[in-house]
Amino acid sequence: LLAKPMWVTLPFLLLLLDFWPLRRVQGFRPDPNPDERSANPSSPWWRLLLEKAPLFAPVLASCLLTIWAQKHDTEGNQKPMMRLGNDIFAQDWFTKQIEGGVTADQARGITHEFRTMVELKDKLATGTLTDDQRKQLQQQYDDLLNKYFIVRA
Repeated sequence: LLAKPMWVTLPFLLLLLDFWPLRRVQGFRPDPNPDERSANPSSPWWRLLLEKAPLFAPVLASCLLTIWAQKHDTEGNQKPMMRLGNDIFAQDWFTKQIEGGVTADQARGITHEFRTMVELKDKLATGTLTDDQRKQLQQQYDDLLNKYFIVRA
């Protein structure tokens, strides 16, 4: 839970806790009895935000650094890589086969080819390949990928 994507939410979580259940936000809580007022004083929004400002600064810096790092290649030797995101769609025949049910033999065949794709991608990630080897492995990978998926740029 202490990974960057989680601690980025910490200041917002603390503001949420100020609102509820602590009810520290002025004007957003019923009149407490005198005992609650002394133990849990309310503050205006701006004061609560100011209180969390030291936490927002590193969060903002981390977000900006992450965005910058994703857009820049600092060493200049980044290998081209196909983005596997919203641009990959299953082939129609593959989708229909999965919907209609897959036999154990078909599942083993698909699993074997998917494992082969992962192995090929791992081999392509190494820097010890010659250009011919890389081209051959990339062609094998592309053939398997295109068998099951449509890649749109």
